[in-house]
Amino acid sequence: MTTNIRAVSAPDLSVDNDVINLGGIDLEEGRKIAGVCWTVRKQVAEKSLIIVLDHLLETIRRNLPEHGVWLLVGNSTLQKKTRIVKYRGLWGALAARGIIFNHANSAKEVVRELPEGLRFFGSLKLFEVDLDGAAKALLEEVCSYIFVMPSDTNMEDFLESGWTGDFFEDAEIVSRVVSYDGMMIKRYGQFDDEEKGVVGVGSPRLVSMILM
Repeated sequence: MTTNIRAVSAPDLSVDNDVINLGGIDLEEGRKIAGVCWTVRKQVAEKSLIIVLDHLLETIRRNLPEHGVWLLVGNSTLQKKTRIVKYRGLWGALAARGIIFNHANSAKEVVRELPEGLRFFGSLKLFEVDLDGAAKALLEEVCSYIFVMPSDTNMEDFLESGWTGDFFEDAEIVSRVVSYDGMMIKRYGQFDDEEKGVVGVGSPRLVSMILM
């Protein structure tokens, strides 16, 4: 599925580049954020994501066997405090909308209860068999990421802090991920764009290994 995938990378996102400018994110002295954008042309949004994610998982399995891949999904809007919402939680609500995961038994989630409503955040170890569900989730929930992290990473630490789905607003998480030799990936391109795919930011070493 790697045919016609275009990759544009940059070793330092704090300066002008062709991926994304993250010059406003504070890092430890001497540390840099690298980035890469994978896209395919003239494909519907869901198909483009499946193609790129399949390529990404295959590359990580080959070049970075000590790393794993997780899907992180959060509610961008507050959910009503109803019995059915609490019962379904995040992954149950996605399943009710037809977003199904074969490895849902590995899914974790937390709920934040606010006076105005509920927000759910969850993580799921991602395998090739669940790429359809991952693509749908990335498209339908803007507060979503793919994380590439060392396999022994405790993802519950990220669930407790929550996230927004925006690299700048999630700057503290970006900094943590880079320090862990990881990468954060989100959907790139709108439905009517000719090129669609994903954009990832992470440690320079990890980005270079993925691009090998």
